[in-house]
Amino acid sequence: VDKSEKLYDNFNFAFLSCEEKIKKPDEKFFNLAVKATDATPQEIIYIDNNIIHIDATNALGLNAVLYEFGEVDILKQALRKFEVRF
Repeated sequence: VDKSEKLYDNFNFAFLSCEEKIKKPDEKFFNLAVKATDATPQEIIYIDNNIIHIDATNALGLNAVLYEFGEVDILKQALRKFEVRF
């Protein structure tokens, strides 16, 4: 997600695989997010532009939203289903 859109401001935590140095869909990345946030998998929303990563996330019981670059309005609409407010 483009940081200039300030979407991260609407979340308590943001984990980026490039910053964590863990390649997706490595389960370690998703488990790190669960552990670091002290959240349940159902409370986490994962956003990615790769369906393989989305499928891996869903298999672990986390919520996932497929994001196409530049489609911020569609992403916001999907996130509203999780009660994310903008």
